[in-house]
Amino acid sequence: MRKIQLFAILTMTGMLAMTGCKSKDHGKIDLTSLHTTAAEETMESTTAGGAETESTVETEGPASSEASENKGGGTAAGETSGKGSSSAQSIATKLETYKSGKVSIEYPVISNMKDSALQTKVNELVKSNATAIVKAYEMDEASDTADIKCKVVSSDRKRVSLVYTGSVSGKDSAHPTGVFYTNTIDLDTGKDLGFSDFADPYTMAGYLLSDDVEFADLSADDQANVKEVIRGESIEYYTDLFKNADFPLSGTAFPESFSYEKQGVLYFSVPVNHALGDYVVVKYATQTK
Repeated sequence: MRKIQLFAILTMTGMLAMTGCKSKDHGKIDLTSLHTTAAEETMESTTAGGAETESTVETEGPASSEASENKGGGTAAGETSGKGSSSAQSIATKLETYKSGKVSIEYPVISNMKDSALQTKVNELVKSNATAIVKAYEMDEASDTADIKCKVVSSDRKRVSLVYTGSVSGKDSAHPTGVFYTNTIDLDTGKDLGFSDFADPYTMAGYLLSDDVEFADLSADDQANVKEVIRGESIEYYTDLFKNADFPLSGTAFPESFSYEKQGVLYFSVPVNHALGDYVVVKYATQTK
């Protein structure tokens, strides 16, 4: 758990230090190098009656020994399916939970893919990424706490996009640390898609520092405080942050920024100090720019 505590201290210290930096003048930027493309329509999860459902099944740790378990458990009523093309088989997702000691992490299990071998590969990747935070943060699962929920924000026959939110804390932590991470997987290749697949990191760094930046779910006061902190850093810093965002991991280091795309809107996280919530989510609506 040493890494969680150090991560929280370094994040707060570094970002609070940024508030003392002289703000730079960030005006409008040229967004012509952006190459984000509109995502396919989000597929709603429904039962026969039209009500959205989720099913949660617990699985035991450690994650490394269970990557291929739980490939088809549960009943049809507990599954959620995407409405794919009428000529293509739709996929289904069902939430399960990795539990070990005080660690609880939701993740989806995907079914109904045409290629069963690829489906196994995708499910192993999903679970491995969902639980990678345990090793990256050097958690002691007997004493450290993690409570992380998963939301399937988009699923169709081409890709699945997942958002994980929650908190982690050590047994001696003064407060829990908020976490946000995402995972988008190409279902044709079974590989992770990251920030650079959605947008140009340098362009989005410039957008983040511009007057046009938009945040998800922030009040006017919080936006002003967040902008002050963010503008204490350079465009080079954020470009590097976004280049190293998302899965796959580089070694065991956990990225400080994650992204996903939904119906033509790009969302990506930026770390801030604990007083501001540990992270903020930026949105870039490509169809209006």
